[in-house]
Amino acid sequence: MSMSHRTAWAASGTVAGIAALLAVNYAAFHIGPVERLDADLYNQFIGLSFRPHVHHVATSIANLCDPFPYIYFCAVPIVVALYRH
Repeated sequence: MSMSHRTAWAASGTVAGIAALLAVNYAAFHIGPVERLDADLYNQFIGLSFRPHVHHVATSIANLCDPFPYIYFCAVPIVVALYRH
């Protein structure tokens, strides 16, 4: 069973995205300078919450980073593919 060219591109893009996610996760939690930079940026971002004129914008951006809705978005193509198969 061979994959079409379009499917191979989609699969390789998925693998590249997962690899990039794992690399960023590893760097943020296990490489000292990157870990400190990540923590510093996080603390600066949290500091925006105490400024009234940017609280709404900071909260909106932070809500975009909530991973749970994206889990459902990832499940949709899988369900569609299983349904079509």
